[in-house]
Amino acid sequence: MTRQKSIIIGSAILLALSMGRADAQTSLGTQPSYQFADGKVSKQVLENYLSKSITQAEFLNSEGCYIDGPYPHKADDVRMLKHIGAKFIGRALYSWGNERFYLTPSFWDGAEHTMASMHAFDSTLVFQACIFEIISEKVADIPVPAWVFETFGLPIEHRHFRYADMLNQNGQFVDHWRKGSSVPDITRQETQLFFYFLACRYMEIGIEAIHFGQAQLMAMGGEKESLAAWKTLLKHVRGAAKKLARRGTVICDSHLPNGGMVMDGQLLFDFVSFPLRLREITDKPQQVELAVGYLDGIYKKTVGGVTPSGWSCEQSLYLVEFDNFGISDHRDQANLADHYAWGYDEITWFHKQPDSYRNAFLHYAHQWVRQTDPFGFLQMPGSRVVTGAETNRYRANTPGSDNPLGKNQESTIKEIWEQPVYSSYTGLVMAGYQGWFAAEGDDSNRGWYHYRGRGGVFQPGNTNVDMWPDIREYTKTYKSPFKFADGRDAYLYSPYDEESVDLHFKWMKEYGIDGVHMQRFVAEINNHSGKRHFNKVLQNALKAAKKYGRAISVMYDLSGCRSEDIALVETDWKELVETFELTDLAVNPTYLWHRGKPLMTIWGVGFNDKRRYAIADVDNLVERLKSEHDISVMLGVPYYWSTLGRDTEPSEMLHTLVRKADIVMPWAVGRYNSKTFDPSVVGGDIAWCAANGVDYVPLVFPGFSWGNMNHNPEIYHQIPRLNGDFFWQQVVAAKQAGARSLYLAMFDEIDEGTAIFKTANEKDTPLNGVEGLRFIGIEDDLPTDHYLWLAGQAAAWFHGNATYNEKRPMRKE
Repeated sequence: MTRQKSIIIGSAILLALSMGRADAQTSLGTQPSYQFADGKVSKQVLENYLSKSITQAEFLNSEGCYIDGPYPHKADDVRMLKHIGAKFIGRALYSWGNERFYLTPSFWDGAEHTMASMHAFDSTLVFQACIFEIISEKVADIPVPAWVFETFGLPIEHRHFRYADMLNQNGQFVDHWRKGSSVPDITRQETQLFFYFLACRYMEIGIEAIHFGQAQLMAMGGEKESLAAWKTLLKHVRGAAKKLARRGTVICDSHLPNGGMVMDGQLLFDFVSFPLRLREITDKPQQVELAVGYLDGIYKKTVGGVTPSGWSCEQSLYLVEFDNFGISDHRDQANLADHYAWGYDEITWFHKQPDSYRNAFLHYAHQWVRQTDPFGFLQMPGSRVVTGAETNRYRANTPGSDNPLGKNQESTIKEIWEQPVYSSYTGLVMAGYQGWFAAEGDDSNRGWYHYRGRGGVFQPGNTNVDMWPDIREYTKTYKSPFKFADGRDAYLYSPYDEESVDLHFKWMKEYGIDGVHMQRFVAEINNHSGKRHFNKVLQNALKAAKKYGRAISVMYDLSGCRSEDIALVETDWKELVETFELTDLAVNPTYLWHRGKPLMTIWGVGFNDKRRYAIADVDNLVERLKSEHDISVMLGVPYYWSTLGRDTEPSEMLHTLVRKADIVMPWAVGRYNSKTFDPSVVGGDIAWCAANGVDYVPLVFPGFSWGNMNHNPEIYHQIPRLNGDFFWQQVVAAKQAGARSLYLAMFDEIDEGTAIFKTANEKDTPLNGVEGLRFIGIEDDLPTDHYLWLAGQAAAWFHGNATYNEKRPMRKE
């Protein structure tokens, strides 16, 4: 293909494009990824783009090529898009039934130059063009390039596109828009040729996303024939993208009221887009709400399958947008039977509302969509045509001399988008992180804390740990009193060292584990030495979490507390917020939030093991934390909490407390093995939580062993790991029961043998004295990272990036 290089673009836009530049020094580890290539876009990257998507209709169109009338003050849109941090610029370039644009050089050249300038500011910006459900007789003015015929395996002809050959042969939707302007039939090969031509021209100038209008409306053959037609077209478009598109990839979507197009288990589009479908609140004039099941709304309706990028999903990702389709004959009157909002299309209704309600509605809609359906995203309104208003376009800009037409949603959009990277535990797989070890010679001055055994002595035959860390990747280690059979010294790490914690978070990122809950033992932080230690480990972890983009939260363990100690949780939290600025998103962007607030976990309430504090003590604490500190709370409770059985204090006060929490996480460690595990317990917990409005996170663990702690070789492998089969058995049960998140116990717990991080194989562990004592290690036929890898596969499954079953995944060599 050839293209002309003449540039038609205003000097004001050139000036705006040249101002500012995205921070090239920003570490990729601290920001969501926007990287894709070679026709593949991961689920996380696609979610990142959709979460910062904005409709900026005709932003790339040039003078003389506007469908929706004048577009003044466009330079201020350049500024706005940079200011708010937009990543996916929707509907930026298109024609609606005016094929003359495609023969106008400035239509292509102006758009190409604007994109190039914007990409100089942020190379990861994605611009979307549209190929709509409309053609006119003027399509016959456009010659068919030879490469179009070649792609479809057709003989090359010297001709123009044929309007009549794009129409449905039974007359369906012919002249649908007006005389000589129809809906094309995708089952007609001429339609596919024309759409392919447009898609290639768009990609050639820098477009990386294409909206294919109402794909179902254009599917006029039988279901099988129509799906096959779309599959053929999209296959050719994606094939061309590998050669033409900036990153070898094009992201394709369509308005699909049925929730998606699937053929033989394969999703044809990368995501679905659809109108918001605003339901009038009839007793509150001009006010609307969103609702599942209202008219043909898309919420919770998208279908699953294997995406064009190769990952599987239970439901397709989707955008909802403020649609434009004109005004009705019943302005300012409610009618729940039609698609209008108080008689107006969605963007016109939004445009005519007061500033305060527009901004409040954006917050509401964004939160409602994210909380109602994790597969959905709100596309922000930036610029779009309105009907019957004082101007032809809604504009989100902050109003001023540079754009007096702005409707003042710019700051609100930026505020919404600057919410936490991890705004919910839902969908995450996180581990507990003890961080309680110390080494002789580190700066904690705690000796071999938590490695040591009885009497505070650490030597062969006297240690609390059953597993030995695989130390080969640590840059800072300490010689221990233990030796290998060949006489070599055995070394250990300390989480007091920043380098060691950094390595652990690096592993989390490499293996796909979302993050960790940092354990904070109240009995420990009640003394200077313990508080100093856990503050330093937390400091290390916060830095590493930001570096590697991992979720992190604080988890208080009440073990060993008395009633009078419980208040220390509130005091300590306040200190952490002040010292580490935990809840400041600019400082700690990956701190975990849930239900709109920073999350804290309180572990150890309701157990029937004669603790020295009561449920009432924790109830009072939760009341204060939620009312005075505005946080969300996850409670760590006994395994049989929902039935108040076995390990649980038989008191309804526990259920009353759990109802006040945001999440409940039952402690499963030691409660069963592979033979006694009962999946129905998880299902019962989920049912209780659903009925009481509490979110639920089940716990899974790889095995259990505490022979050295108890100086008893008989209880090594007390709960066998079975090469990961036991771990996977629990993951499957949680997934099949409907759990949406996991708590992994634990990342680094080598005392009781639940660690998933890299530990030495049993054959590579040091000697542990006499009397049959030893270190158990990772099974000798497995790599030392086996449980990290397996945890990562569980995370991929819960993220929707992989599909597994009861059989444990096998690692490919």
